[in-house]
Amino acid sequence: MFCQLFLQKVSRRSPFLLLYFFELFVWEGWVFLRPEAAADVRSIDSDNIFAEWLAEYESGPPVWWFEMVKGPGAFRVLAFRDTGRLSDRRLVDQAPVIVIIDSGVDEDHPSLKGKLWQNPRPGAAGCFRDKWGCNVTQSFPGMPFGMGPARPPFLRRPGESCPGEKDGGGFSEELSCRHGTMLAALVAGDIRNGIPGMCPLCKIFPVRIVRDSARDGRSADSELLKAFRYVRKLRESHAPAIRIVAVAYGKFSDSREMQAELRALDNSGILVIAAAGNAALQDEVYPAAYPTVLSVTALGRDGRKSWFSNFGPWVDIAAPGGNSLPEDDEETASQEMILSAVPGGAFALAQGSSIAVPIVAALAGLVLTIEPGLSAADLKQRLIQTADQNLYGEEMAGGANQIWLRELSDQRMVRLLGAGLPDAVSALKGDTDGKAESEEETDPVFPVCGVIGHRQESSFRLSALLLSFLLILPFLAGAMSMVCKRLMR
Repeated sequence: MFCQLFLQKVSRRSPFLLLYFFELFVWEGWVFLRPEAAADVRSIDSDNIFAEWLAEYESGPPVWWFEMVKGPGAFRVLAFRDTGRLSDRRLVDQAPVIVIIDSGVDEDHPSLKGKLWQNPRPGAAGCFRDKWGCNVTQSFPGMPFGMGPARPPFLRRPGESCPGEKDGGGFSEELSCRHGTMLAALVAGDIRNGIPGMCPLCKIFPVRIVRDSARDGRSADSELLKAFRYVRKLRESHAPAIRIVAVAYGKFSDSREMQAELRALDNSGILVIAAAGNAALQDEVYPAAYPTVLSVTALGRDGRKSWFSNFGPWVDIAAPGGNSLPEDDEETASQEMILSAVPGGAFALAQGSSIAVPIVAALAGLVLTIEPGLSAADLKQRLIQTADQNLYGEEMAGGANQIWLRELSDQRMVRLLGAGLPDAVSALKGDTDGKAESEEETDPVFPVCGVIGHRQESSFRLSALLLSFLLILPFLAGAMSMVCKRLMR
């Protein structure tokens, strides 16, 4: 049977035998010459997404908070990574889902188009119609956690603007409507549409905890607890990509029930990142102060602690959050605050420790994109241990943050603004010294005729070996043909 089949193939294709084998091995993708296998050479212009985003960002004016946490350096590390081992496709597949527990998200904003995670099993986790998010303030029969979508308060449909004074609203209503969308854009905003999201590959899943009646944007403990339980159920049932929760809400009182739920989230692999608060106090704020949570306080443009941000030994890290004073004029405020997206396709300025949270959450998402196996505890420690401790040095804001270093009676130093400033480059590389290497050291590639390439000597040896094999195939086929003809006589 084998000889009959072989002779049939050879007799049909004998004049073009070499071409036949070349088609079989190369065109049909049996060997290394397919683009997927030759991933060590990629075009920086069309295939390297981080290089594209970096070029887009560098074509415009610098964004102070993005520069402060070394966002461009992180994109450079990822753009010039070893693409033979870590392809763009794999990065996209490994990018985590970041849940934003807040006031809902306007998914129709140009900066957030295509950025929401689509729940493949709506209703399976106990929230009706939660394909694009869940509103735990709503109820639906038989669904313990509420119903979707998670659209901001006062909006009847995606793309609408928040109510301002001209619509009979006020500052509180407008802020309540805007807040969740602003956080989402700082996580995954599209740089081509206005906002350089820190983790543009990450997907967003909004969970709304703000009622329409809460015009000051506040939420009840029961709704925050319900949101945490829903997220855990969602991950454990069918959404392992959910790894990070960003929450901007907190209070000064502790809750055993809340702490137990946060411990369960940590055990399930989810890192909760929470705001330290804006009361300029040292008192612990929860959920930020719970041991499994990464607590974030805010810094201004010059690295100085924001005048409003909370502090204390319970704070883990300090990130950009703005530092505009109440008496600042409009121009000064625009330089000190952080610009982000708001419903209706517009942009607005904001500040607060809540604005610092999505920046840290997105950095955590970047780390998980290349190291998805990290546990929640390991991820938290990675961000803390790679933070830049120069936050307390003379070079940062002229040493203004040194007053937030306290010496105890046993001569131990306590940092009241956390471990330091997030360092995106060090976090990606696992550099626990918190010091980024030079650009020459972080770019393990060299340019080759307009593409990004890597030295792969083993690939060249394999190529030569397979080419030699292809050249001798006609002779081997001829010998096999003669043997088969004799056997069939």
